[in-house]
Amino acid sequence: MNHPVSLYRRHILSIVAVFLVVSGFFSWLNYGVTQRHIDDAKKERVALLAEVVTNGLKSIMLEGRPREEFQRFLDGLAAEDIRAVRVFSDSGIVLSSTIPGEVGQKVDDQHLKVFRARKNPSLFVHTSQGRKVYSSIMIMGNDWPCQRCHGAGDEVRAIVDLEVMHGKEESLVTGAIVRTLAAWLISAGLLSLALAIIARRQIKKPLEKVIAEINSIAEGDATARISASGAEELTAIALGVNRITSELEKARDAVQRYESTETSQLEKMASIGEVAATVAHEIKNPLAGISGALQVMAEDIPEDSPRKEICNEILSEIDRLDRCVKELIIFARPQEMNPVPSDLNRIVARAVAGVKETASSMGIEVTELPGTLPEISVDPDQIEKVLRDVLLYQMQLMSDGGTITLSTMHDREKDEIRIMSADTARALTYENIRNIFKPSFSTKYTGSGLGLAVSRNIVESHSGRIRVESEPGIGNFFHIIIPRKR
Repeated sequence: MNHPVSLYRRHILSIVAVFLVVSGFFSWLNYGVTQRHIDDAKKERVALLAEVVTNGLKSIMLEGRPREEFQRFLDGLAAEDIRAVRVFSDSGIVLSSTIPGEVGQKVDDQHLKVFRARKNPSLFVHTSQGRKVYSSIMIMGNDWPCQRCHGAGDEVRAIVDLEVMHGKEESLVTGAIVRTLAAWLISAGLLSLALAIIARRQIKKPLEKVIAEINSIAEGDATARISASGAEELTAIALGVNRITSELEKARDAVQRYESTETSQLEKMASIGEVAATVAHEIKNPLAGISGALQVMAEDIPEDSPRKEICNEILSEIDRLDRCVKELIIFARPQEMNPVPSDLNRIVARAVAGVKETASSMGIEVTELPGTLPEISVDPDQIEKVLRDVLLYQMQLMSDGGTITLSTMHDREKDEIRIMSADTARALTYENIRNIFKPSFSTKYTGSGLGLAVSRNIVESHSGRIRVESEPGIGNFFHIIIPRKR
């Protein structure tokens, strides 16, 4: 795992990198300019030496000195930086030279080519044995003093070729470059050290203090605050974090108060639930007795008697009360789950069959779209009850008829079974969706209003979840999701 570079180090590295690039760029420009000035100075020196040599040779020739004197003059010119001095004819044959063995040989083609360009004097640079050599070609014309001895037949009397290597100057330049580079690197090192000291004092230590105080807050100390001192940016961060911490502390107090109130409310609701379950049991038995007595009495009443219809109506209301009491008991004291490996498609089919006759009488068509499902461990009766209650709720929303479609699928990625019941009723409002699973909430659903609340408890007891979505102009969608592994 790559560890991120700290802001402290990145700050120093960035400034040093910028310094190296900028100083290196300008040093390179300065080196180029200096190198051109040095080259120009070398060329001027070579041109001056060439003029001195040429004038000396002309003096010897005009004074009529012997050839040996001429050669001694050339040999006397040999120095550490003068590589060669030679005189050659216009045909390229060396007449005299400071290099033994060159006399009578042909000069290099490049020198002859420069001479034939007839530029006097001619200065050019070439490489010999890996080193830079500055050469100057000086043409000695056959002037009238020379014509006294040599006649006027030739236009050119001789060509002087001077080669200079400037070894000492190059060594000095190389040394200067090395010293400049060393000074550059030392400056970069000193700058890095200075930046490290300054950044540690002005950036790293204040940041470490802020981070330590933030970690203290993160560990649960809501009373901790960051000291707002130092740079403007750190002060802004400190004030911002302190403001957030204060809001979090207020929120925590509010949550604690809410939890205390909610706990008290839950305890109260639990007590009410216990009382409700007890009362429901107490009501259930008398209702059964009343229902039985009415059924016996109704047997002795003729079918065409008005009292028969009244008895049937009373029995119907007693039956409704009995269902409400049962739902209340289930909600207050949930039944124990008895999960077994089951085929959810078959459970869906049974739930649809149970409401199909009622749906048909209301002009509602209930269809199934079963998917390929693996077995899942659930309580079949309880899941069937959930599906039946959801279908009955949707049916009560469809006074003008419509369709309800139940589909199933297996989410392989999450290993969940999903059941969706989609209707074509008017879309529920946000408020209805928010409260739909609360006890005693009802829109048009006849009964106690506990049906969907009980359904949610059953689904959650299977480690699942149930939710509702609505699309205006399309309908409502009930999603029941049950994980296979719990």
